[in-house]
Amino acid sequence: MVPLTVLGLSVVLAIPNAVFAVTPAQSALLRALQQCLRDVASHTGLTYASPCAMRDVSTLVGTSRADIINALGEPNGLGYSFYSLCEDCIGGGPELLIQFNSAGVVNSLRWMHTQ
Repeated sequence: MVPLTVLGLSVVLAIPNAVFAVTPAQSALLRALQQCLRDVASHTGLTYASPCAMRDVSTLVGTSRADIINALGEPNGLGYSFYSLCEDCIGGGPELLIQFNSAGVVNSLRWMHTQ
């Protein structure tokens, strides 16, 4: 008998006409980004930039739109804002921009610093 080795686990989500597997690395990154967005929200009225900003997010390529929205919510305008500004401040900060292909799968992500 050959011993069986388990290398990793993944969650499979069924979406009409497609099946996407969320890897443990993608799931961990989505949880971290979700927490960072919560931290940003807790700094409303203050100037704050999330430590997640500019983090390598390339692991999320291949993730479904549904998984992104489930973890991070609906994007605002351009994408996801990982900063807040004081009430009298004018400016911007790090935004995570995500592009999806026609099947609703992430095909590219990039950070942009708005002003």
